[in-house]
Amino acid sequence: MGAHESAMIQVNFNRSTEFYFPGEHVSGEIFFQNKLDRLKVEEISIEIVGVLAYKTTESRSSTDSNGNSTTEYYNDYYHVPFFTNRVLLARSDGLQDKIILSRGTYTWSFHFSLVENLPLSSSSNVVAYPHIKYYTQIVLLADHDSK
Repeated sequence: MGAHESAMIQVNFNRSTEFYFPGEHVSGEIFFQNKLDRLKVEEISIEIVGVLAYKTTESRSSTDSNGNSTTEYYNDYYHVPFFTNRVLLARSDGLQDKIILSRGTYTWSFHFSLVENLPLSSSSNVVAYPHIKYYTQIVLLADHDSK
């Protein structure tokens, strides 16, 4: 489900700094504005994902019929997730198999501690390879018939 059609999501961290270190506590709030009359979801979670990004370069040389040689370079970019920590924010209970969100604004608090042995982010420039980056994402496991 693409949230761009049905919602506005904002994540506010309780700390103003952009950087966290292994072992630190992370907390904040998620503001979710549902634009649909009725949205059915099975669960809502926040994930922190660590990604190792690297590129490989392949060179291909060729010679034309006049003996002129050319070399072309081809880059392949890889983004390999190596860490995911999922924190459940809401889940349907045993009485209902779905959470029904009416049109409106919802708020969920979150908090978790970062694992002690995580490698640090390696570059502030996401175009430089290789690098390690972390990001958070909100996951709404939705019923496709919720619209």
